[in-house]
Amino acid sequence: APGPAEGAGRSNTFHFNKLLEATHTLLDAGVVEIYSFSYEALLERSEKLKEEEQRAARQQQLATGKQWEFCWSREPGAEMYGPYTSEEMHAWKEHKFFSAERVAYARPKEQDMFAMDEAELQEAHTIDFIG
Repeated sequence: APGPAEGAGRSNTFHFNKLLEATHTLLDAGVVEIYSFSYEALLERSEKLKEEEQRAARQQQLATGKQWEFCWSREPGAEMYGPYTSEEMHAWKEHKFFSAERVAYARPKEQDMFAMDEAELQEAHTIDFIG
């Protein structure tokens, strides 16, 4: 059985790796004054930077990639949700958010605001979102 020293060693390794990851993230972003930051400030600044990068990546995906919308009913006037990227829709399908038991209906989101016809709704769990 691991003793208290081994548990502390794992904890120190975890914190060291987290610190190392944070410093690499900040250095890669051009933040060079990392040596004057406290441990907490490094982690906080690194997390903010990662969140900004994720937000920018999502905006880029929405701007350039195929977009989807979905609803829980085929009834006229059913509330539509979206737009979502193909990657988001695929991840939800993989995690059984859409399934034969929990049927949602999806279609590609029209990129052309003047398009007269919208795509037909299909059962989301049958769609290959990234294929």
